[in-house]
Amino acid sequence: CSKGDILIFTYADTLYMNSDTISSSISYFEKEDLDVLTGFPFIELRDFWSKIVNPVWKLIGTLFGYNITDINNPKSDAASLMGCFIVIKRKTFENIGTYKMIRNNIREDEALGIRAKQMGYKIRGLRMDKSLSALWSSDLQTLWNGIARTIMPALLNMNGKKRRRRV
Repeated sequence: CSKGDILIFTYADTLYMNSDTISSSISYFEKEDLDVLTGFPFIELRDFWSKIVNPVWKLIGTLFGYNITDINNPKSDAASLMGCFIVIKRKTFENIGTYKMIRNNIREDEALGIRAKQMGYKIRGLRMDKSLSALWSSDLQTLWNGIARTIMPALLNMNGKKRRRRV
């Protein structure tokens, strides 16, 4: 069990390309007086299907999604965090209910960010493609699983909105 005032969540397969990534991130986090910091890594595209699908996926995200500017804007609803690198104050994490409050969400990193931002915490997203690297998928099956994990919440949300309108 961690005892520090600052928690870092990361994936086991996140590659830290610089030995000072964590210490420089903590320094920035403290200097900017943030409650939550998330890092957007360089995304490795190793397999054929990832190289084909990723540019289209990025275009869809650009047209219909949020960008870092939106995430960093306190007036915007955008609050998506990147699960491979999240720095958060322990007190903030506890106040938003820890992962217990979001454990049933398909995209728990996004749900965590949304909860934090809705509660007024200061969130910042940074491009960290020179410091962090993550593998998007390794074959067609993992690519499909990643896309489905992203699309399904949107479809379920749209379906839920339609149901609510009929009531």
